[in-house]
Amino acid sequence: MNYFSDTRFYKWLVLILVILNIATLSFLWISNNTHSGCRQHEHSDKFKERMHDRNDRFLKKELELNEEQIQLFTDMRQSHFNLMKTKRNEIHSLKKDLFHLVFKDAGQLKIDSLLSAIGTLQMEIEKSNFDHFKLLGEACTPEQQDKLRHVIHGVFMNITHDNSGRDHGKSSSSQRKGKKYRKKMSKEETQTQ
Repeated sequence: MNYFSDTRFYKWLVLILVILNIATLSFLWISNNTHSGCRQHEHSDKFKERMHDRNDRFLKKELELNEEQIQLFTDMRQSHFNLMKTKRNEIHSLKKDLFHLVFKDAGQLKIDSLLSAIGTLQMEIEKSNFDHFKLLGEACTPEQQDKLRHVIHGVFMNITHDNSGRDHGKSSSSQRKGKKYRKKMSKEETQTQ
C-alpha cells in the first residue's frame, strides 16, 4: 500500500495542517489581547495614582520632606504633569498631521512648518522640565537639595542611558543610584500589594 498515492492520506494531512494553523492563530490572537490589556492597565488612572503615591513616598523618605514641602511638591507635580500632557498631545497631533503628508503631495513649506512646530513644543517641554526641577530644588533646604541633585542626576542619566539603546560600558555612580532606586521602588511596590 502506497501512502502517498492514497487520497485519504492527503485529506488527513490537510486537516491536520488546518487544525495546526487555527491553533497557532488562536494562540497569537489571545497572546496579543493579553499584552494590549497590560498596556491599557499601565495607562489607567489607578496605575498613575499608584505611581504618584510611590514617588511621593520615595521623595518624602529620601529627602526627608516636611508636610508643607510634600503638599508643595504634589501641587507642583500635578501642575507640571498637566502641562506636559497638553504639550505631548499637541506634539502627537502635529506628528499625525505630518504622517498624513507622506501620502499627499505636500509642499516643503508645510512640512517644515510642522517640523518646526514639533521642535518648538519639544523645546518648551525641556524648558518646562528644567524649570520644574529648579522650583523643586528651591523648595528644599540645602541638605535636601544635595539629595535631590543625586536623585535627579540618576534619573536623567538612566533616561539618557536607556534611550540610547546601548550599553556605554561602566555605569556611573548616578546610573547605579538610578538602578538602585528603580529596584527599591519595585520592591516597595510588591510589598504594598
